[in-house]
Amino acid sequence: MNRRPSTVPLPVMMPSRGLLPYYVSEASKLTRAPAVYHLASIVTLLGAILDPISCAYLSWGGGLFRRERLFLWMLLVGPSGNKKTYSSELAIKATAPFLGSRLVSSEGGRRALEDMLLEEPNPVVHETEAGGWFAGNRAGYMDEGASFWTKVYDGYHTPRNRAGGGTVGKRFKVGVTLLLMGPDSEIVRTTRAQDWKGGLVPRLCTCRAGRIERGPGGAEWPARQLAIIRRGIERAIEVAATAHYLRLTRQARELWERWQDRHERKMATVSDLHENIGSRIPWHVLRVSAIYAASRLSATVETSDVVAACNFGRFLRDCSLSMEPVS
Repeated sequence: MNRRPSTVPLPVMMPSRGLLPYYVSEASKLTRAPAVYHLASIVTLLGAILDPISCAYLSWGGGLFRRERLFLWMLLVGPSGNKKTYSSELAIKATAPFLGSRLVSSEGGRRALEDMLLEEPNPVVHETEAGGWFAGNRAGYMDEGASFWTKVYDGYHTPRNRAGGGTVGKRFKVGVTLLLMGPDSEIVRTTRAQDWKGGLVPRLCTCRAGRIERGPGGAEWPARQLAIIRRGIERAIEVAATAHYLRLTRQARELWERWQDRHERKMATVSDLHENIGSRIPWHVLRVSAIYAASRLSATVETSDVVAACNFGRFLRDCSLSMEPVS
């Protein structure tokens, strides 16, 4: 496993103003956890909040367009004890009033999630032991397991009869958010190369950070800062709900397309396995850029949002390329 660190500075990976820089700054005062974990956690949960009410709208002109969902699948990895779980729990504390019963812990991987989708089509899965979760998913990888994750990521689920095969219900829309975490060594140990080439793993955003200085676990949110953060989320919801579509300007779209071209050229130089892992990063970037726009209370995705999201995407790509299963 290549352990090269990413060299992308944190400030260029997020908007220069609005909710996100405030959140990351305040969360960083509470813990020694790598600040990028705070960014990854809050972006993922904010996307989960916005996804049922809005989407990224990408227009090429001439009647060609694409609507991109806003939910993300985020995997925080790093050595044991570097506060991955604590970082995610800070974000959950901040967003809990907006997520309500959608926030769940799913054990058993794909099988448990299938059952959950029948009750809650927009779950937010927070799993602190991703290694075991992946192992559970591997056990259910047969019987179209990979295509299950592909379809769920595309935003649809068709209930199936597990015993006899065939469908037992009509396809319906879903929006699954994943916020997973675990030691990088455990993630590598509990997965196989086939898992990384299709289905679940290539659709994950991998956010990897290193060891931290040992110390106290961290503090709770001060009431004032928590109120400011929640008010910022409320205002972002208002913007997204009013606009419904978070539209990219022409300049922002063209910038994203140029970055996508550069990314694809980069992927042509890596192994087939890593090319699979990194194949969807441009679409993660598009989703993140729309979340960034809403976080600064705009329904228009500007070039500055895309620049920051592309930098975050470059960081996530570096993290993905630093991971490799042992077999």
